[in-house]
Amino acid sequence: MLTIIALCDAWPVLPELDGLMAGSKGPIRAERRRKAIVRTVLLAAQALAPERSAV
Repeated sequence: MLTIIALCDAWPVLPELDGLMAGSKGPIRAERRRKAIVRTVLLAAQALAPERSAV
């Protein structure tokens, strides 16, 4: 959730946030960034969705 808020409200710190999410510069940095964003959004969605009751 912090990543989502930061992406919406914290343009000045995006380079630092990117470094935390994707690590050092390298050829697979974009892939690591995408994975971090997808993981964060998935976890946020799971936390917000009601749990299914086992029937």
